[in-house]
Amino acid sequence: MTLEQIKRLVQVYITEELEEREVGRMGHKNGGDDAERDTIALVITSSLDDTAEQLQRNDYRRISKDVDELLQRHRRTLSKSSEAYHRLCRELLKAKQYVLKKELDRQDGLYFADFASPGGIGDGATVVMESSRLISDVLPEYFKTYDNRRERTNKGKARRLERFIECVGDKPLAEVTKTDCKLF
Repeated sequence: MTLEQIKRLVQVYITEELEEREVGRMGHKNGGDDAERDTIALVITSSLDDTAEQLQRNDYRRISKDVDELLQRHRRTLSKSSEAYHRLCRELLKAKQYVLKKELDRQDGLYFADFASPGGIGDGATVVMESSRLISDVLPEYFKTYDNRRERTNKGKARRLERFIECVGDKPLAEVTKTDCKLF
């Protein structure tokens, strides 16, 4: 996964998380009472401290569960020992901090920053992930298109494509890069 792809995935996470929290806040009758808001603010502040400590120590153990869920939800695969996985963990911790700070403001009824910069992060703009099918999902159609080839040819191609998937992971076609091909 490239840095650009990681940042897009993290932006999608931020948008989803802020929307989910906003929906939850709308469910509170009259916005909740003061004691409830104070408790929520304490929990958010504590979570902010935790994420700051995790970032300082490069400790990705707690965030790895969230990263795995995010990858699974968006049908991505990354090796846990890869540099890209660690980068995604770090970027997701930063995103969590952003969401928590934004949530603190929203608990106080402060939404003005959301509209300050058009196209800025968290302004309600929707980030569109490319809709691309996984390599393994497209293979049957590929071989169906070329079923007039000799069976031996298709078997050889299938083996090479399986090795490619093992090497770089089963990723969406739009995300296959020259680097992936060189790595293979």
